[in-house]
Amino acid sequence: MPACAAYIKSLGFRDVKVNYPLSGEDHGDITNATLNGIVDWIGVWQQALGPDCSIGLDVAFAFKLAGIAKLAKALEPFNMMWLEAETHDPLALRSVRESTSTPICIGESLYRTQGFKPFIENHALDIVMPDTVWNGITMGKKVADYANTYDIMFAPHNSHGALAGWQAAHLCATLENFKILEYEYDDVPWRDALVTVPTVIQDGYIEMSRRPGLGCDVVEDEVRARKLEG
Repeated sequence: MPACAAYIKSLGFRDVKVNYPLSGEDHGDITNATLNGIVDWIGVWQQALGPDCSIGLDVAFAFKLAGIAKLAKALEPFNMMWLEAETHDPLALRSVRESTSTPICIGESLYRTQGFKPFIENHALDIVMPDTVWNGITMGKKVADYANTYDIMFAPHNSHGALAGWQAAHLCATLENFKILEYEYDDVPWRDALVTVPTVIQDGYIEMSRRPGLGCDVVEDEVRARKLEG
């Protein structure tokens, strides 16, 4: 863990998002073993990264209301960037948010403004995380502006490669309520070969392109080659 944390800091990233290895028993409620394991694990991460780095934890749909509430409460001492816990019930999530100081993040499984509407209007979250590939740039902008009217921050889901990353980055650059953009630094080695202009990270920030459109084109021959390899 210390070596991994040192590597992250050497790249200039100030925050990190992590996934805890859950077991088959971690469905619905959270076991004491998992709860204690996550707390110890996040504690090691924070100690290695230092107090200036915030940590986001993603548990997806692993837990129901009771489990999310227990986990959010247990994470309060760490001043988390967020707890990412997906649910289809906005009122259940609001009850969690109202019971904890741990910021709640949700959204990568929601679509269009209609999907986000009950979560935003019920103040069920602190940070909204739409997937800008599945929703698109225009809809992503609509969701971001909609969330902004409720003082909700925007941090899009971004795990679909270089072209999708450019899409999300250009969207985020237009937003008043932009918080942070997810970025998978250690991706497949041929990631940047698929586009004419790779993403450049400088001190933890994406260097925005001044080129038209998304700032790059797809290298179709490379895409075909990777498809054949697969």
